[in-house]
Amino acid sequence: MRLVPLLRLLPVLLVAGLLLACGGSDEEPTPTPSPQGLIDAAANRFNELDTAHYTLTIDGDVYLDAQGMLALRGAEGDLQRPDRATAKADIGFAGTTLSVNVVALGQEQYMTNFLTGRWERAPEDLDYNPAVVFDSERGIPGVLRETRDVTLVGEESLDGTAAYHLRGVVPRASVAPMTGNAFQGDPIEFDLWIGRDTSDILKVVLHDTAAAQGATPATWTLVLSRHNEPVTIEKPAT
Repeated sequence: MRLVPLLRLLPVLLVAGLLLACGGSDEEPTPTPSPQGLIDAAANRFNELDTAHYTLTIDGDVYLDAQGMLALRGAEGDLQRPDRATAKADIGFAGTTLSVNVVALGQEQYMTNFLTGRWERAPEDLDYNPAVVFDSERGIPGVLRETRDVTLVGEESLDGTAAYHLRGVVPRASVAPMTGNAFQGDPIEFDLWIGRDTSDILKVVLHDTAAAQGATPATWTLVLSRHNEPVTIEKPAT
């Protein structure tokens, strides 16, 4: 007689055991963050940074001077707030690619001479200053404020780091100071990767939607790493 009530309770006991094994039913799934919330968190985190290491890769035609003689192919260096930067830049000139070193100290820029390798003041019309990345109006913070039509592509692993991948557009005028007026289209399409656990900006890709006659539309890829690691940038001996 006692066996029948026990059998009736058995399904209830099994369900209770499963709930306990899964940690209970009170846990709610983690909500998907909004694109704008991710942008805001990344902007706040970026404003806390004092230093970063960067790698810039360029596909297409990006010229450093008004005459279109010096084409920037890529660069790597360090950034130090508020307005200092170093760069080892690959520059296309007269059908060849040359490597030069650049130091930016505010509005002053120095670079190594193509022929002698000695430090000297950079040309006045040099149209690229890596230090502008940290500028609150003309750098990444200004770009983030002007993003439009942002969507969350998904969560990805970027060099082993969990990151949110965002996509959208930004007015050309917003990216012009940071990219040396390299783009022709308007707006500019972008992809952005933000660290899931840190809100660090890990990667920015800008895609031009047009190009000058005879030129190739540019893609500008900036990778940031070593966030807030110690960096010292001084004026080179000239």
